[in-house]
Amino acid sequence: MRRGLSALAPVAAWLGLIALWSSGVGAHDHITRWVIERLGGWFPGLWSDTAACAHLSNALWDLRKPAHLLEYAVLALLTYRAAAILTSASRRRLAVTAVVFCSLVGALDELHQSLDPIRTGLPTDALVDVLGAVLGLACGALVRRWRDTRRRSCSPSST
Repeated sequence: MRRGLSALAPVAAWLGLIALWSSGVGAHDHITRWVIERLGGWFPGLWSDTAACAHLSNALWDLRKPAHLLEYAVLALLTYRAAAILTSASRRRLAVTAVVFCSLVGALDELHQSLDPIRTGLPTDALVDVLGAVLGLACGALVRRWRDTRRRSCSPSST
């Protein structure tokens, strides 16, 4: 029971964050306003500088796709970890499970956003989510391979 909870709790927590970001809190206008309010303390008059606000808004818009990639890369790694703890499946099956799960979550996330009047759900965002999951798992595999190689090269050789 404890093992299952410790495996699934990070996935559930990350899904909660995805749901929060999928709501009005994650809307572009809300995020832009929040960032400008925070920066306004350091840069008085930022609100009145419409050109600066527009540049900041554009920069935040440009960060949305990389944020999708990172968001679903983390979800894929957490899902892979949970499945590895709970099952004895092969690495390939764990990876496929993680990608399928992330695909379903991404599709549901975009469906939810399309039903929210202040959000826009886009099929391309769901594809970016899947790409993020695949890239996250690929990075995880590279790190694991590097760590295993390093561990073997640092261990005393048997003669």
